[in-house]
Amino acid sequence: MPDVPSEAVPAGLLHRVQQLQRLSHPASTVTRPCRRVAGSLTPRAVAPPPGDDLDRFADLAYGYRTTPRGVARHAASAGAMYPVETVWLAGGPEGWRWRLHVPERRGCVDVGDATAAATALGLRTGQWAVAVVAVAWRTVQRYGVRGYRYCLLDAGNVLGNIAALAVHAGTAARLPDRMPHDVVHADLGLTADELLLAVVVLDAEAAAAAPTGPSPTVDGLGTGWVVEHPPLLNPALHRVRRLHGFAEPAVQPAVDLAELVRVPGADAPGEIRRRHSARAFTGTPMPSGVAPAIEALQLRLAAAVRPPLRDWLALRYVAPAGEGWRSRWWDPSTGTWRAAEVPAPSPTCRIRMFGQQPIAGAASAFLLVGMTPDRSDTGLSVYRRLLLVAGLVCAEAYRMAVRLGCATTVLGGFDDEAVAALGGGGFTPLVAQAIGVPEPAADLKNDTVAAGWLSTS
Repeated sequence: MPDVPSEAVPAGLLHRVQQLQRLSHPASTVTRPCRRVAGSLTPRAVAPPPGDDLDRFADLAYGYRTTPRGVARHAASAGAMYPVETVWLAGGPEGWRWRLHVPERRGCVDVGDATAAATALGLRTGQWAVAVVAVAWRTVQRYGVRGYRYCLLDAGNVLGNIAALAVHAGTAARLPDRMPHDVVHADLGLTADELLLAVVVLDAEAAAAAPTGPSPTVDGLGTGWVVEHPPLLNPALHRVRRLHGFAEPAVQPAVDLAELVRVPGADAPGEIRRRHSARAFTGTPMPSGVAPAIEALQLRLAAAVRPPLRDWLALRYVAPAGEGWRSRWWDPSTGTWRAAEVPAPSPTCRIRMFGQQPIAGAASAFLLVGMTPDRSDTGLSVYRRLLLVAGLVCAEAYRMAVRLGCATTVLGGFDDEAVAALGGGGFTPLVAQAIGVPEPAADLKNDTVAAGWLSTS
């Protein structure tokens, strides 16, 4: 896939993409049957993982775990499609090598020479890099064009975990302003249907950045996957491939990851191990510490995202206030808090606006991440980068919920106008995070598709 598209970006393409990704649009209709889709790197993963520091770090940032209802993952899912894979670039006695994280093996396996990519990134001895790659058809087969948004949100979640672990270990994780997209794409031998979404660099020796202690044991991970190849002429996949090429894929979000994820006293490894998507809420008022924590997150985000990208970012915290609800947010341009009173949405209304998801009706608050109206000809590139930022926010919200003893889950399907109105208007929603008091009788959200994929045949 080229760094720069060979043809001009069509006028109004961002608006068209946003229309195609709406919950009600036929191009994003949910398809229930789906299969596991292997990436092009999977056949190379034949050797056993070495069981080193990199394995522990990669597995905690991404790894699977068991729940009472099946298999889940440390990052949020889009219907448990888990579109992204992480490929780690590390140096060693044999030089720079690419190592694919293989979840069911709990480790990373060598998949090829990484000299060209390491040179292009200017890596020095002791540094790592991580390429986040989406196997697009894995999610597009179920969600259509909307699957592109889920790929980027999932990538942002994984990047958030990586950054939090790095800061916890006293090192730094950074997103270069531009990544050598074509070099990495060619170095890994990716297909046109595998989207290179981000490259993050870790400035540390492996032993320093790896979390201490063994990873929790995962039982029931089999190797009886049913795999298929993406259909070359599928209209949704073709659209996703083209829009990613138009979105300047080499340009990365201007985000200070350390500023965003640094929370005093936070235990990143423990929070990531305990995080989960809520299955149900009680509907009772939020714990008193949630609102201040959300405010602190908004301030960190405003400081971490650099202009002009920050000018397009919208973050709203919506919760009951008096007889109605209130949307509150920090405005970096004025250095003040702003608020908008909104009519109280009934539980039935909330369920409807979030695509008939019952959990939305019992949520006590919502964290909404969106994009303000486009004001330039770079809208699609901004849209792509803001989706990665939105995924970073979701990762922070999951860890925050663990710290505060509340619960949360990502809601990726919604009525755009209704959710924008819930947040006070003036933006296009990209993702919503429902927050509430967990229902004691309910177990963790079941990632049924992943459980089926990873079951022993």
